[in-house]
Amino acid sequence: MKQYDESNEYDQTLKSLNSIKMEKSDKEDVYSNLINNIEKKKGKDRGFNWSIHVLSAAFIMIFLIGGGYFIADKILLEQAAPQDENIETIETVLEIVFTGPDKELKNILDDEESYVEQDKVQEYQNDLYSHYEDIYQPYFEENTFQGHINTNQLTFTQLAYYKGYQLKADKIDVIEDEKTDGAYNFTVNVQYYKGDIKEGEIKVSGRVNIYNTGKINTMKFYNDGGLEELVKTIQPEGG
Repeated sequence: MKQYDESNEYDQTLKSLNSIKMEKSDKEDVYSNLINNIEKKKGKDRGFNWSIHVLSAAFIMIFLIGGGYFIADKILLEQAAPQDENIETIETVLEIVFTGPDKELKNILDDEESYVEQDKVQEYQNDLYSHYEDIYQPYFEENTFQGHINTNQLTFTQLAYYKGYQLKADKIDVIEDEKTDGAYNFTVNVQYYKGDIKEGEIKVSGRVNIYNTGKINTMKFYNDGGLEELVKTIQPEGG
């Protein structure tokens, strides 16, 4: 009597799946049915133990060789999503911080003298604050946003405006600190222009903390000379 070869049967099963092509919805149905059948037959006999391997392999091959990548992608995306979203948030904020001033900010700053002449300084300050609130608040924890504005950590494009500069965030790198939960280190190359002429580029670095809220808790710039050089370059004399 020919001896049953489990490994050979297993290999043959895998090879037979190479030609399978299915729609994404059909693959999901197959997966659901496989799981249900396994649960019903669990623990019955040795043949079932082999079936678990075959069904698992069948499931993987149908989804991967069939071109779906559905489950694998889903698992990978769910695992990577929090980290990727945090990095995306930081990149977005750095892009805003070091690109501009935009048209809306320019319009507010252009009218500063008019506000003062009409004794509407408070209204001017409110409009300016509202502008920053609109663009930054979605990315910061509710109780931390105002502190970052008051310490001028998010207002570099306003500073650039007064000296006629236009800033542009060119290259942004964000790396998670593996030793500290919720901590990310970043560098950003900040280009500064007068009109269409690029006058220089300065690298600025710092650190951001994002916790369970998915929003920025703190953003700090390193005292490594980069930010100091940028501020010195774009700040008006006597500013």
